[in-house]
Amino acid sequence: METTVHTTPDIFEQLQPEWNALLHTSTADTPFLTYEWQKTWSDCLCSCEGELHLMTVRDSGALIGLAPLFVISQPDKDGSPQHLLRLIGSVDASDYLDLIAVRGREREVFGAMLDALAQSTDWDAIDLWNVPEASMSRALLPELAAQHGWKLLDEKQVVCPIIQLPTTFDDYVQSLDKKERHELRRKLRRGEATEGVTWYAITGNDQTRNLDVEAEAFITLMMKSRSDKSDFMTDEMRRFFHQMIHATHAGGFLHLAFLEVDGVKAATYLSFDYNQKRLVFNSGLETEGFQSLSAGILLVARIIDEAIQLGYSEFDFLRGDEKYKYQLGAKDTWIYHVRMDRSA
Repeated sequence: METTVHTTPDIFEQLQPEWNALLHTSTADTPFLTYEWQKTWSDCLCSCEGELHLMTVRDSGALIGLAPLFVISQPDKDGSPQHLLRLIGSVDASDYLDLIAVRGREREVFGAMLDALAQSTDWDAIDLWNVPEASMSRALLPELAAQHGWKLLDEKQVVCPIIQLPTTFDDYVQSLDKKERHELRRKLRRGEATEGVTWYAITGNDQTRNLDVEAEAFITLMMKSRSDKSDFMTDEMRRFFHQMIHATHAGGFLHLAFLEVDGVKAATYLSFDYNQKRLVFNSGLETEGFQSLSAGILLVARIIDEAIQLGYSEFDFLRGDEKYKYQLGAKDTWIYHVRMDRSA
């Protein structure tokens, strides 16, 4: 096997024909590790924070492993500079991140990656965030890190509530607690009785709408919905959202939904349809004029219903323990922070 570290952005174009093909053969297959997402994040955000340190593992020329890493410098608890290797997309903008390897060959691929990193002096710790609970990295890295004498931390980071979808929307509603079932039905009836309430979604198959206009409409509602979301939307992040919406649309997994009242956008959900799952990345809400309608709940109910009709297995709310997710029947899963310190 041949392990190579790439430090220039042109590696993305070189790997484009192979990237998603490898990802689809792995157990780490999520939208946040696709070529489209990783390239966009690197273009918009990585150059502001660190240096590319992307690793490939090949066997007889075939790509069998990929570690999309970059180096970021941060002070340690004593104030001394520390060089951390993180996954592209860390920490706030991507919900599931991981090392990528052909299914069934994770041990040898991850071992080759760590062997190569052991020869490098460019880093002090491998600092992996947003690693899924069932990740093969979490299963294998403790043993592989111990072989190098590195100290490993594996700690819960944050919850990702998920709804396991039944075969019909009626079955889904019936599965809710009595109080929540009653509330959802009441809100749906009120929405159906309100004149001018419609919704639509832009997907990878939709070529009729101006993506920049729709992206800006999403960002506007997102910023209106909560002050922390408004603070999050820096100029750099706005650019990322615009390019990411274009990239995921081109990749075929964008689902950008809006609920309108008499043509005025009242709520929005930005999701990804991937591997028969719908993953909700972010949302927005017009906070003036539609409070009595529960526009956000109406829209999320519609996109849950649509996901069920499409035969999807999960409706994933991704990171965050907002109350409404549990009212809609979601159950917690976890993502983890996995860190290996070589100084130990």
